[in-house]
Order: sequence, then structure tokens, then C-alpha cells
Amino acid sequence: MGGVNTFWFRAVARLAETGRAFLIVLAAFCACSPAGAFDQKILLVAGDENFPPYEFVDVIDGESVYRGFNVDLLKAVALTTGYEIRFVPMPWSDALRALERGEVDAIGGMKYDRGREKIYDFSEPYMQNSLAIFVRTSMQAINSLDDLGGRKVAVQQNDAAHDRLKNRQVHLLPTLDQKAALELLLKGEAEAVLGNRLTGE
Repeated sequence: MGGVNTFWFRAVARLAETGRAFLIVLAAFCACSPAGAFDQKILLVAGDENFPPYEFVDVIDGESVYRGFNVDLLKAVALTTGYEIRFVPMPWSDALRALERGEVDAIGGMKYDRGREKIYDFSEPYMQNSLAIFVRTSMQAINSLDDLGGRKVAVQQNDAAHDRLKNRQVHLLPTLDQKAALELLLKGEAEAVLGNRLTGE
């Protein structure tokens, strides 16, 4: 893998919609949530099991622990609202399906966009974030979304990055999570990854 730096890839672009389209929100509530769920003061909250630093399953003293910024923030919200939050970490695509089927009440840390707003109710935004394109340092031809045309691009399945590219003329390689997408890049099986900037870094 010659021609790469210590991190094996570089983030080549932050997308222009950083401040508008990709505000991360606290939770999304589906209209098909279980009847009376909010009267019980217990909320089942699904989340991505491998999306550091926001939410991820870690092993501490031999025990699996769900942690990250979004998890800590939701715990703080629970303390001030009187709700008990039970976290249900899973792959992101499974979390979306669980919410759609009414098996959980909310998803923590879902990115806002206009298409999703037609399906979900969002809390107030609490963080701005951005997507970035990651490429090997030897790849100088990719510097914007337009440069991805016809190329193999790995994305986390059903993530905002996936939604952003699905109608473009690119060869999409959907993966379980962003780590798997970056691994395809490192192996040379993908020419680029579109994903969350902080997670990728």
C-alpha cells in the first residue's frame, strides 16, 4: 500500500451542507411507536453499535458497555425528564427497521434531512457535523462529490452518506458500518469513502 501516510487515507472535502442539512438531532420518534410508550416513562432507544465517538459498544472489564457522546447526552436528558432510557445498540440499518416496525421508541443521533423529516419527528438539533470524502493519499483525482462519478465508493448502508449518493452515477459499496467502509478503502476495493468526518478521523 505504497503512497499512503500514517493514517492510510486523507479526508479531502467537507461538504457545503455542513451547517444546514446534516445537523445531528437527539432522537427521532416514529408515528408507529408502541401505544402508551411515553406514559410508561420508559423509552427504548436504538442506536448504532459502531459509530464512535458518538455511540459504540465497548468492552470494559469483560462487560459490553454502550457508550459515546450521544449515549451520555441521552442519559442526561433522562435525568432531567424522569424517563428511563433503555439502550438497544445494533447495526444502523437494523435500528431504522426496528423504529419503523415500532419495536423501539426512538433512535439516538439520527442526522436530519428533509426526506427523513417526512417520516420522523426530530428533537431540537444539538450539534453540527459534516460528511467528508476519504481517499488514499495516492488518490489525487478526487476532491469533491463530482469527482466520484463512475468510481467505487464505500458507504455505511442507509446512512446520510448513502442517501446522498444513491441517485448519483457512482458504484456504491454499502457496508455494515463506517469502519467496514474504511477497511474496503485500505484494501483497495473502494476508491473512496463518504462518511462522518469525526468518525472517519
